[in-house]
Amino acid sequence: MHIFFFIGLLFVSFGIGSLIWPGILYLLFIFFGFLFFISVLFLLFIIVTAIECVDAVVNQQYPENLDYQHTDHDALIIVHSMGVHGIGQYSGINNLINHFIEQEIPFKIYHCYNPDDFIIALRNRSAKYVWIFAHGWRGGVAFKWGEGNNIRALINPKTTIIAYESLEKMTPSLPKKHFIAQLHCNHLSKRSLEKTPIPAILIENPSEQDYYVTDGHLDYFTIWFATRELVTKIKRTPISAAETNEQGDKNIV
Repeated sequence: MHIFFFIGLLFVSFGIGSLIWPGILYLLFIFFGFLFFISVLFLLFIIVTAIECVDAVVNQQYPENLDYQHTDHDALIIVHSMGVHGIGQYSGINNLINHFIEQEIPFKIYHCYNPDDFIIALRNRSAKYVWIFAHGWRGGVAFKWGEGNNIRALINPKTTIIAYESLEKMTPSLPKKHFIAQLHCNHLSKRSLEKTPIPAILIENPSEQDYYVTDGHLDYFTIWFATRELVTKIKRTPISAAETNEQGDKNIV
């Protein structure tokens, strides 16, 4: 989104500059060209470091022998989209992973390729803290795919959605959570009337510190900076001192 903004701003500036003073055209080209170049480099940094970070996690969890069914942990849920729609879907996740490992906070990465995978991840009673990386809107997530990495698949993708309101019917089997971050777009969708965010369903009497939900579209940059800020507010007990659910939720702080 930011890249397209810079491209548009660049063309507008060229037009205005050429009308006011021909010499300013060159200066504007240098200035906005530099900003565009820096944005592209930063975007590549965000995408590549996130992928490398996820790939480096042994058994996709920490510690690598984590008993994720009985140990309270942070669930990093990745709702996978295919082809061009999967680019950057890990954005910001490395900020969480690096912090969790440094602080010895248990976590597991849940790779979800369909709605059933998503429900299974939420159904884990030990997944107390949930981070959802996905395409979506305020009221749900979307699995996108297309036939090949072409323009048609980008503009008009095939989509499977799951509305968060549909989870209300499953609440007896879906345990309550202590924290949820909707790290996807949170605009109101024209395709779906559902607009209830998941914290309103899976968090009992949620307060502001119990969730992260924005009011509009998100992009790679916004998510990266959001996760970087959110980790500074995380309070967990390190795995070395954590108790299991069988002994009660004593590892919740």
